[in-house]
Amino acid sequence: MVASLTYKQVLKNILFPVYALPNEDFYIRDGLLLLDELVVDDRNQVGDTLGKRRLQTPHKLKKLNKAYLEYFDILKENPPIMIDSWGKIFSYKKTEWHTVKSVSIKRREARDTHTRLWCNHVNFPFIINQPHYSKNWASVLYLNKKPWLLYDLSEERQEDSRRKI
Repeated sequence: MVASLTYKQVLKNILFPVYALPNEDFYIRDGLLLLDELVVDDRNQVGDTLGKRRLQTPHKLKKLNKAYLEYFDILKENPPIMIDSWGKIFSYKKTEWHTVKSVSIKRREARDTHTRLWCNHVNFPFIINQPHYSKNWASVLYLNKKPWLLYDLSEERQEDSRRKI
């Protein structure tokens, strides 16, 4: 009943934000997705997203405590069972190993709501929510030998490593 998705499938088929379900003891009855006898999703309500349907339901709702706003949040924590904003239930399966390289930060562009980090050997900026002026190195996840995601920031250069995604 739970689809096990890889990173390619998550990026193509999942609508963020995604919410962690506390356990696998959910079931569907009369159009209601129930967990611990509380409603997670009411498919009887109109609305194309989980949030719209939850706002309209007259039933008592199961609180969804943990939200993942982007793919990287799932990658770091890897919760066992999740539901996306369309109401799809899935688990995330790490399948491939990729390199994390430490590259120096060459420029920071502070904006009102975010900061752009420009790194050596990367031809696009990474967007972060807070400025990290003391951090001079960025650990970048490479996908097929090309820079992809900002993995971490540090004050000193870190050893290159591999991560399973």
